[in-house]
Amino acid sequence: MVPHPKATVFATTPEEAAQGALTVVADGRTAVNLSAIRAESVAALQHSVLGQEYEPDGGDLTILKGHELVYQYTESHGGWLFRFPNEMVQLLAAVPESRLGDVSRRWSAVFQNDGPPLPEEGEVEAMLRGVVTIAQASVACRLSMYWLQAG
Repeated sequence: MVPHPKATVFATTPEEAAQGALTVVADGRTAVNLSAIRAESVAALQHSVLGQEYEPDGGDLTILKGHELVYQYTESHGGWLFRFPNEMVQLLAAVPESRLGDVSRRWSAVFQNDGPPLPEEGEVEAMLRGVVTIAQASVACRLSMYWLQAG
């Protein structure tokens, strides 16, 4: 089995990401491990932060065109490491406490097609808080922000 980072959303240097970011661990400040992270959930997150509704049965993944693939762990089975666009990191870092509920409500729509167990009340907001914290650390420490699509 090919090693992967011990987190799915994190802030690190482009140099570390280019080598697979294998030293990254979920510390809650610069990295979190969210099992729900995949292309559809990142697209829904971006729509949600922009104040747009996300349709889980016909979601628009073209919103991810600015997310750069920086590393592929194996050619045939992935995972794939993507860099968030700087504009998205800035938006995430600036989500105020007063908008967390609204953004998490919009984001939760993507998980409705996942089947049981669905995220419990408050769980999506906790995931959002983690992503916002990573974005704030990314901006404060001048690091890039990444997400890992499992293979």
